[in-house]
Amino acid sequence: MRYQKCYSLAYVFLIAVTLFAPEEFSVPLKYAFLPLMLMLVFGIAGNGIPLRLRIRSYALVCLSWIALTVYSTVTSDIVSWSPAARSFCLLILFFILLYAIAPDVQYMRKIKQVYVCFTLFTACWILLQFARGADRQNLHFISGQKDVNYLAAFMLPGVYMAMRFAFLEEQKHKLCYILCIITVAGSILLLQSRAAFITLVSVSILCFWEYMMQSRLTKRKLVMLAIFTVAIVALAVFMWNNPAFSRLTNKEAYKEDVRFEIWRYAMEAYRRSPIFGSGLGASNVLGRAGANHDTHNNYIDILGDTGILGMCMFLFLSFRLLKVRKGERLHMLSYFVACMLPLGFINGLQTISFWLPALLLAHEHIIIQREDPTLQQ
Repeated sequence: MRYQKCYSLAYVFLIAVTLFAPEEFSVPLKYAFLPLMLMLVFGIAGNGIPLRLRIRSYALVCLSWIALTVYSTVTSDIVSWSPAARSFCLLILFFILLYAIAPDVQYMRKIKQVYVCFTLFTACWILLQFARGADRQNLHFISGQKDVNYLAAFMLPGVYMAMRFAFLEEQKHKLCYILCIITVAGSILLLQSRAAFITLVSVSILCFWEYMMQSRLTKRKLVMLAIFTVAIVALAVFMWNNPAFSRLTNKEAYKEDVRFEIWRYAMEAYRRSPIFGSGLGASNVLGRAGANHDTHNNYIDILGDTGILGMCMFLFLSFRLLKVRKGERLHMLSYFVACMLPLGFINGLQTISFWLPALLLAHEHIIIQREDPTLQQ
């Protein structure tokens, strides 16, 4: 039991590091190494080395991804072996081990509640900054200037957790969770991140659908449906008539997004070596050379840096997490969208900014597996 507590505290430490580490865009392994090691030590001390680590397909695919990354980077004519490539390989190793020694349901619920608290704190800080006259291009967090897309990517899993606590799981403190959802959603809209806006809308619809499908239709659900519809319509009317949100509501703004130009240059890394990729970081190098920006897309990085083979491995790992019993599929899909969709608009394959959402998703999958004897077999 004490190892579970220590493991959970190390997990919380990792979440705090992800939010507060003094980096502008992402969290390198050097900041996250200590909490990851603590999680590994306490996890193994409390659980041992689980059987699923013994020549399982998941671990084999992860190790193959490491080998592919090493090969494509060492043989690349664009990039060379670097600390970033080493961090990427180490983070995959951490992911394999920590995926296998997830905390139990009780402690994972507490970890989620702590994550929601960090999310609410971040939202309140953002609202305070805007109240003081800051804008999205000059937003300062406690540890320094933060890119809005990275802040949004951190908050979106938390807002989905709060939605589940408010409508699907918790019997107490529902009003507190609802107020938290409103606060976080408001801060995300103020950030005017198109990726965060699309993710927030998608997660809200999926979570509400899950709520409606949970059991038979009741008067309470009909009332909730009416309230949800009125709220969405009112918010849409308010945003479409407010110039401050034109960045989110203007269709032309989406078509003219500079990311499309960046991705066009970054895809040259894939065209040069479509099977094995051009090495970790090659997409960013070509994106900066052509459009003076990084790719801002982890999935473009995976395809360009590790090729079709790397993308197939990543898709295998991702869709494996969605393999749950029928009653939990919509939940896992919603969680997957909240955790993974924002990663398509930031960088960070070699940082904890990418791997923390992946780890949260993987641990949710393990907890559901423990409750399903058919999947355990």
